[in-house]
Order: sequence, then structure tokens, then C-alpha cells
Amino acid sequence: MTNADSEQFLDNSSQIITVRPNCETATLQKLPYFVGISGSTAGSKGISMNLAIIPAGSSAEPHFHRDYETAIYLVKGRVETRYGKGLKQ
Repeated sequence: MTNADSEQFLDNSSQIITVRPNCETATLQKLPYFVGISGSTAGSKGISMNLAIIPAGSSAEPHFHRDYETAIYLVKGRVETRYGKGLKQ
């Protein structure tokens, strides 16, 4: 779904919006990443939900998400999330 496709849904909150990314998006994390639910694709406010594939033994670069919350749903494997000052938490 492109941003232009999703714009038709932004004014009608009674719609069910399905987001199916058709290609990988390049990111600073250098991990396979696919756009999902966000303000630009589904008109959401305050949350973003995307698909990131983290191969075994790899890691993401330290980063933060400004102006929205993030949820992590682990399908398989284990994940360690570090946060806070100096990534000590």
C-alpha cells in the first residue's frame, strides 16, 4: 500500500484498513524492514507497528522513536531490549 492509496481512508474512521507491504524498506538499522501501521499508512495516532526481521546473532543500532509508541511482538526466538541512559536498563 502506498501513501497515496492510504489517504482515501484517513477521513473515514469506520473503515477497516489493511496494510500489506510489497517491498523491503531500507533503514539505518540495516535489517529487513517492512512498513506496517502508521499515521501515513493507516491514519493511526501515537502508535506505529512495522515488521523487522532480526537474524540470529544480529542487533539493531541504538535509536529512539520520537512522537509515537512502539510495541514489539516476537514471533520466534529471543530478543534483548536495552533502553535508558547508556542502554543500561
